[in-house]
Amino acid sequence: MNATEEKELSAVESAEQAMREAAAAGGTAGETEPEKESVDGEKTERLICFVCTGNTCRSPMAAAVVNSRRTDEHPIRAISRGLAATVGAPMSEGARHALIDAGIESTADNPWQQHHAAQIDEETLKRADLVVGISASHAFALITAFPLYAEKITSMPCDIPDPYGSDDETYRRCLAAITEGIGTLLP
Repeated sequence: MNATEEKELSAVESAEQAMREAAAAGGTAGETEPEKESVDGEKTERLICFVCTGNTCRSPMAAAVVNSRRTDEHPIRAISRGLAATVGAPMSEGARHALIDAGIESTADNPWQQHHAAQIDEETLKRADLVVGISASHAFALITAFPLYAEKITSMPCDIPDPYGSDDETYRRCLAAITEGIGTLLP
């Protein structure tokens, strides 16, 4: 196991404990996302939540990719959360640059430029139709902390290494891997 993997595993283990404590206390955190409903009150779009460690790189990039592809024919909306988020932290500069370089615009329907890190919580898991861990360890941590929602939780087709603190080229490669994984996960 390399240093990055050890750091991520430690963060996941810490997050598992924090999530168990928050769940036991009945607390939730993070912004709320309104659901679009049809005239008869049924949901008209699927909500997907991507989860990584800090919610400043991988998961917000994944949400931006999905939201950039949303159409009336494919009413999927994505949000992102972290297992060990520093709530309110902005998206990393490398992630911003990668999205800009890829031509993914920040719009009213895809406001990634305004992203601020949020912690995963039970309320988000309740509302989401699908929860996607950016790596298998993220999905495992979610299932461990929130077993009631295990049927909604999956992981990307392949683990996406954390680019935090890396150069812009590493972030671009990370975004390419995320985009490819989303293409497999949500054809």
